Amino acid sequence: MKTVLVVLLCVWIVLNVVAFALYGIDKRRAVRGAWRIPEAVLLLAAVFGVVGAALGMVVFRHKTRKLKFRVFVPLIFIVEALVVGFFAYYFLSYAKADSAALSYLSSSSSVSVVALESGGWLFDGPGESAAMVFYPGAKVDTAAYAPLCSSIAARGIDCFLVSVPCHMAIFGIDTADSVISSYSYSTWYVGGHSIGGAAACMYASSSSVVSGVFLCGAYVPCELSVPVCCVYGSSDGVLEMDKLAAGRSYVPSSLYSELVIAGGNHAQFGMYGVQAGDGEASVSCLEQISVAADFAWETLGG
Repeated sequence: MKTVLVVLLCVWIVLNVVAFALYGIDKRRAVRGAWRIPEAVLLLAAVFGVVGAALGMVVFRHKTRKLKFRVFVPLIFIVEALVVGFFAYYFLSYAKADSAALSYLSSSSSVSVVALESGGWLFDGPGESAAMVFYPGAKVDTAAYAPLCSSIAARGIDCFLVSVPCHMAIFGIDTADSVISSYSYSTWYVGGHSIGGAAACMYASSSSVVSGVFLCGAYVPCELSVPVCCVYGSSDGVLEMDKLAAGRSYVPSSLYSELVIAGGNHAQFGMYGVQAGDGEASVSCLEQISVAADFAWETLGG
C-alpha cells in the first residue's frame, strides 16, 4: 500500500508539472503568434493537474481574462480540495485504544511483547510452533487488540498484531506476507476483527501456508478450504447476520466452527470504547476476550 501511495504521489506531481508546462508553452506561443494549444486541452489539464494549471495561470499571466478559466480552474481546485479533505478526514479519524489496552503492550511474565519494524507487535507466549497474524477492524487503533492478541499468545499461539494502511485492513490484505516470510513457525493462522476478518479470509484464500482462520465479529466472504472458527456476540449490532449465514456456505461444514458469546457485542473484541450502532454488552470486555481466545485455542491450536 505504501508503494501504491508513492506511485500515486509521483503521478500527481507529473500531471501538475505537465499542466504547468502546457500553460507556459501556450503563453509563449500566444506571444509569438504561433499555433495554440486548444483550450479544451488546457481545461482538461486543469482537471488532472489543477495546482499546476492554477500556478501556470498566475506565473505566466495566461488565460486570466478568460471567464471560463477564471471560474473553471478555481472551481476544480475547490472540488478536489474538498474531496481530498473528506477522504483524509475519513481515513485519518479512527477509534483510539483505551488506556487498559495500551497496558498490554508491555511484556508480562507469560507473554513477551516486541514491536515490529513494519508496525504492530509480536505477542510471544509459551508456544513455539504456531503463530497467528491478526488484522484489526476498520478505523480502529491497532493497539486496541493488544489484550486479545496477548490472551491468544498466553494460550500457546504466538500472535502478530499488524498495522494496516489507513487503519483499513482491506488496503493491506497481503500484510501477513512480510511477517510469514520473516519468521519460521511450522503452523500459521490468520485472524481479524470485522473487516479485518474479511481481509484475513481473502489472504487465506490465496495462501498455501495458512492452516486456519480466526474470525471475531466477521463473516467469510470467499471460498476457503482450511478450518475457520468464527466467534461473535449475541448483542452484536454491527455484524450483518445475513452475510454471516451466507459465509458459512463458503467453508466445508466439517471445517467450520462457530461460537456465540452470550451478552457479547461487536466492539468488545478490542478495547476502544463504544461503537456506533452496536448493541449493549452484558459481559465485560475482558470476559469476552477471554472466551474468544479460549475458542481460538481449542479450535485451532488445542
